[in-house]
Amino acid sequence: MTYVGGFWSSLLDDNRREAIKVIISMFGILATASAAVGLIWTVWDATEDRKLTQERLITDRFSKAATLLSNEDNAVRIAAIYSLERIAKDSPRDHWTIMELLSAYVLERSPLDEEDKVSKNEKDKASKQNPISKQSPSTEVTKKSSKSPKPIANDVQAALTVIGRRESGQDQGKQLDLRSHDLSGADLSYADLSVAILRGANLIDANLSGANLRGANLIDANLRGANLIDANLSDAYLSIANFIGANLGGANLSYSNLRKANLRHAHLSGANFRKANLSLADISKAHLGHAHLNDADLSGAYFSGAYLYKANLSSAFLIGADLSRANLSDVILRGANLLSANLSDASLSSADLNNAILLNTDLRETHLIQSQLESKEPPLICNSPLHNKIKIERNRDCDKVAAALHKRLPKIFPSLDDAEIFVKEEQLKIWN
Repeated sequence: MTYVGGFWSSLLDDNRREAIKVIISMFGILATASAAVGLIWTVWDATEDRKLTQERLITDRFSKAATLLSNEDNAVRIAAIYSLERIAKDSPRDHWTIMELLSAYVLERSPLDEEDKVSKNEKDKASKQNPISKQSPSTEVTKKSSKSPKPIANDVQAALTVIGRRESGQDQGKQLDLRSHDLSGADLSYADLSVAILRGANLIDANLSGANLRGANLIDANLRGANLIDANLSDAYLSIANFIGANLGGANLSYSNLRKANLRHAHLSGANFRKANLSLADISKAHLGHAHLNDADLSGAYFSGAYLYKANLSSAFLIGADLSRANLSDVILRGANLLSANLSDASLSSADLNNAILLNTDLRETHLIQSQLESKEPPLICNSPLHNKIKIERNRDCDKVAAALHKRLPKIFPSLDDAEIFVKEEQLKIWN
């Protein structure tokens, strides 16, 4: 019994020792955890202090730079502009405020002058007239405002450079507002101006090559002589805009709205106008070689004297378009709708007219041969007078035109009856 009691006592002592060890270990863990919490709190507190310090420094930098924008010294203003750019990168929270500030700075330093405003008012009045004429109403107005632009100021160019290369992902879905700014002669090459508001802006002779203007609002903007090579203008609003003599070679204008735009003498070779709206636009004497105009709305457009060699106008909507004296050699007009189009003295040599609709289209003075009208998928000809050397009846396909119009243009001709009534009315026209 003495032995057993001693053994049990020693066992309790062993357990007691182990329990004490466990308790001591727990205190050690608690002390370590407490120290870790204290360290984390210290680090967090230091981090918050650093953040507050940084915010105070950024606020101070912002205030100083903004103040220096009104400095009389041009070099100081430019330094302030680039300082603001650095702040926008360091502080995403201040990014948009800085872009708005720089946009306002550009407007203050480079507003439209009174002569430009007068020209715009005259153009607004002229645009209400009929734009389909041998002398477009916008042409005379443009002549009055065709003075050479003054050189852009260095500080304004610096602000535009910063705006153009900003981190647009931090715009938070907002739009740059550069409407009615005088940006003539500005270098905006490869600038990100997507969805920007440039309505009525003066961009004469500006360099916008490679610029991103997707979805931008350029209604009534003046882009005479501007460089827009390879620019992205898809989904842009360009109605009544002035592109006289502008270079849009290789530019993307798909789905854009160019209604009543002035593109006289513009360089449009290789440009993409797929599904664009060019109705009532003045494209006379423009260079459209290899341009893509398939599925575009060209109704009432004025193409007189334009160069369209090897352009793609397949399924284009050319109702009432004036293509007189245009070079349409090797052009693809497959499935195009040429209702009441003017093709007098136009060159259609080797043009693809398969499945096109020639309704009330005067082809008497058009340069084409009979084989182009007798292919495997010939154009539909109805009440369209032909050259006396072509032995094809002018009403050869009148019985097929209504069905084709209803199928291709269901919004205009929702029913076959509507299309048939329209065709019968068009057949009533008498040619001299």
